[in-house]
Amino acid sequence: MSYLSILKESMKKNYYLLHFKFNGLHFHGVQKQPNFTTLSSYLESALKTFFPTTNFSLIFSSRLDALVSSSSMYVQVLCEERWNQDDLTTLQTNLNKRMHDFVYIYSIGSTPKFHLQDFIEEKTYQYCFTDKKNLESSTVVHFSDLHNIEIIKEAASLFNGEINILPFSFRGKETQETTRIIHSSSLICKEDGTYVFEVRARGFIRGQVRMMMGALVKLASSQLTLDEFKEALHSKQKKKLGFMVPAKALLLVETKLKNLDVLK
Repeated sequence: MSYLSILKESMKKNYYLLHFKFNGLHFHGVQKQPNFTTLSSYLESALKTFFPTTNFSLIFSSRLDALVSSSSMYVQVLCEERWNQDDLTTLQTNLNKRMHDFVYIYSIGSTPKFHLQDFIEEKTYQYCFTDKKNLESSTVVHFSDLHNIEIIKEAASLFNGEINILPFSFRGKETQETTRIIHSSSLICKEDGTYVFEVRARGFIRGQVRMMMGALVKLASSQLTLDEFKEALHSKQKKKLGFMVPAKALLLVETKLKNLDVLK
């Protein structure tokens, strides 16, 4: 169902907001796709288990790619069913029992009609990687030839503020936006020998964080100079700086919503 169709139907729907986490390694992204299990199709199927004749519309706070996970995300559920708080508590328990391997719901609440995207304040992503082959795992990517971790630290901090996002857009696709404001960006060095690239902003274009990480990898492996990197950040350059690093190590750590009191 298209977004416009959802808006037309929403006039006669009841609104519910779910806060949840999920393991993206089991899904081919968030949005429905033919012949693939996605988060949207999985959650809708779980709801249909308990309400087989009810039609549901789902609007997610983020549209993540295949294999990307999240520990804090929201989805609006629109349906004609009217549930009180006891109903929602029971539904939360039942859904968690059915989906516990892949999805866990923190809370469910009823809300007035609202546009979820307007209430997003900030998203935090982390990308976990290592330069040690033995530390690679299902959620940690190994990059060989990272000669200079210090330059990753320096370059990560340069993402802070307003930057040109064209060098970090997905597969050369054009976007109407040319800049985004990054709230914070840094490299975290963990005691176990892994590293975490963490970046915060109100929103990101598709593939942006993975392309940003790709540029950092190219810097650390001497395929890109720091001067080239700096110039691209604050110009209108369209040439791609990075590459799409593997999705499995990307985690949407937190989604902050603002003005939650108006939703109660």
